[in-house]
Amino acid sequence: VSNSELILKNHIKPEERATLLALSENPVNFAIVFGKRTGCCLFCSKMLTTPESVGSGYGPVCADKYNLPWSESNGAKTERSIRKALKLQEAMEKLK
Repeated sequence: VSNSELILKNHIKPEERATLLALSENPVNFAIVFGKRTGCCLFCSKMLTTPESVGSGYGPVCADKYNLPWSESNGAKTERSIRKALKLQEAMEKLK
């Protein structure tokens, strides 16, 4: 990287070039896909352990640090809804 511009050398593999270009073109989207695919935060390498973190692809600390959407992301909302539905189902089963 030179002056915030990605400069790729000719000796890298085509798949490495594609990955680096995807990262440079949209780092947030790349981080989200990486986090969901691996279960780890791209920024700090910590495991994603909460539904919001898994749904967002990164955790709240990195979201704050890099000014990224977190608890209100679509993935986080979906994960929260699933968790609430499961808790409601458990509560209803206890009433039986």
